[in-house]
Amino acid sequence: MQDSLNEVSVLSAMITPLSSTEHGDFSEDRTREFNRQLAINTRRGKLIQNALTSFYVSLSLFVAATVTIGLRAAFRVVPLWIPNLLGIIGTLFLFYACMILIAETRLALRSVRSEMEFTLLLREKPVRENLRKIPADLSTC
Repeated sequence: MQDSLNEVSVLSAMITPLSSTEHGDFSEDRTREFNRQLAINTRRGKLIQNALTSFYVSLSLFVAATVTIGLRAAFRVVPLWIPNLLGIIGTLFLFYACMILIAETRLALRSVRSEMEFTLLLREKPVRENLRKIPADLSTC
């Protein structure tokens, strides 16, 4: 989650100089992009948190399966099916965490694309505004 907040801070620092150039003020565009990036990175942070939780639960279940195998071998106090069940549940949590990280990666890609589109928009916007200022009789040439 901290990385997402850092990305938003870096993005804001990069956009601020672009927002007020000699060509005009892009504060509305900047605010809209900032809010979009904040929403995406907040969602990414939640997904990463859920994935890490699932990884830790999975690891705990694998450790528990190992302990129950040891208890079964040493004392014969654990039924045979318990280590198997713990291993299967641990594998399911691991699979779930991987699916969450795939979704987070897709969001990261969407975030980068959005940043690039916004940067291109800022670069092209002064050109389009200057073209609008050309008198109609010159633009038809």
